[in-house]
Amino acid sequence: SSLQAVEGFARPSSSLLARAQTTQATSQRFASTLADPYGSISTSSPGDRIPIDESYPGLRRVHADPDVFVIEDFLDGASCDEIIEAAKEKGTERSPVAYAGWTTDIKDLLGLAATGPVTWAAIIAAWAEAQGDEDASVLGLVLHSIRNYAILFVAAAAAIAAFTKIRADGLQELRTSTSTTLDDMARSGPRNFV
Repeated sequence: SSLQAVEGFARPSSSLLARAQTTQATSQRFASTLADPYGSISTSSPGDRIPIDESYPGLRRVHADPDVFVIEDFLDGASCDEIIEAAKEKGTERSPVAYAGWTTDIKDLLGLAATGPVTWAAIIAAWAEAQGDEDASVLGLVLHSIRNYAILFVAAAAAIAAFTKIRADGLQELRTSTSTTLDDMARSGPRNFV
């Protein structure tokens, strides 16, 4: 086995798992899920493969799509033990999840809202306000539409920002692993890993 459980930590047992999947691929998959939450139209692709020298000594592929490789004897046992000890001393926390496509999602959703429902709702609301008003003019209708558009656009932007925040928090809640950072490079284990 390439991994051994050591007091709650995964000990690489002189091996390193390397997963070759790009952040871009993850964000593309999430964006396609956001655009089509029920998965009826799936056009996402995993993205470009990270180039890996498959002739590297001790490297073997254990899974394809996504690519997962094991490098045997990547670290010696003492280095592994030092990394585990340093992690225990510093403590771990839930691993962060990067929602890489959030800016694109907000831009796309705002563009959709601005050219669709916000525009039509502003025009319909201005028309409804003008009904029964004998002094209503085209200029008044246009001004009411602009005012309504501004109010509805701000409301849509707040709703989209809240949706994006909820989506990012939901992704974080899916994360079950814990991690830490090892800043003390005076120890040989972390230094050997780097």
